[in-house]
Amino acid sequence: QDRGVLLSQDNGNTWQFAKGSLAQAVIYAVGIDPHNPKNMSAVGWGAGVMVSIDGGASWQDRSAGLPVRNCYETAFDANQAGRLWVATFEEGVFYSDDFGRTWTDAGMHGAIVFDLVFLQTK
Repeated sequence: QDRGVLLSQDNGNTWQFAKGSLAQAVIYAVGIDPHNPKNMSAVGWGAGVMVSIDGGASWQDRSAGLPVRNCYETAFDANQAGRLWVATFEEGVFYSDDFGRTWTDAGMHGAIVFDLVFLQTK
């Protein structure tokens, strides 16, 4: 096994490959919810959007409703609890207020967005 997501539960002393759907995925970015660090998201080429509510022990596909499964970046909004953002290949940026169950188009069609950054204002 030469790709996938690696997890550490002992501050980086040992590492294990994630099980399940992320085991062989090409992942570009992992996001951690600043309001609840057990909530995580992962995106990649062909991987779509995967989410975890248990600190990465298990993952669920939340790509339904997105026009593509090729995503470069994911981030949780530091100013709005529960809002998850993803940047896609040539389809722009989308956000979800229900942890990826539904998605809202935020625009930028045709753009290839490589990064999302949120400054905490509160």
